[in-house]
Amino acid sequence: MSSVEQGKRGTLKELWRQFRFPLIVAVGWAAFKGWEAMPTSSYAAFFATVVAQFSSAFFLLSWAWGQYNRVDRQQDTTERLQLIQRSLAESQQATARLVEMQTQQQDPTFRPTFLEASRLTVEASALSAQANTAALTALNATLTPASLGGRYDGGLFGNYLPPATTAHSPPTMTVVTFPLENPKPEH
Repeated sequence: MSSVEQGKRGTLKELWRQFRFPLIVAVGWAAFKGWEAMPTSSYAAFFATVVAQFSSAFFLLSWAWGQYNRVDRQQDTTERLQLIQRSLAESQQATARLVEMQTQQQDPTFRPTFLEASRLTVEASALSAQANTAALTALNATLTPASLGGRYDGGLFGNYLPPATTAHSPPTMTVVTFPLENPKPEH
């Protein structure tokens, strides 16, 4: 199917969606008025009555339904525009805050504060790395085959095989404790 045929089908679907209510009501109204006009003397008079009733009903209902759809779309468009305006205002406020922060960073009175915050962040990261290294070193030092009572290949995440137990000896468990020291930063 070509894109032109798909476009025509889309147009027909939209026309059906827009005009199905007025069409169904107008057909019903024309059938009612035609039923009322049954005792007419000629077929032409009956047909003229049905066509006149259908066309006027369809026209008026289509106009009213179109007005309803127009107002509904207009409200939807208004709500979307208000949402866009709110988003734009929030974006402008965020941009203004970023510009203000950038200005404060360049301002000589605020520069020491930002430099101190940056230095403290770097220092905290270094202390955290030292603490992690000390904990891993202490853990590796205490995890030996002798302390665990079994076989251990030496790495932190290595394979540990507990010692074989007999029916007369219950399994043992070793508790490993680590001394926690607060490393002092060097200045």
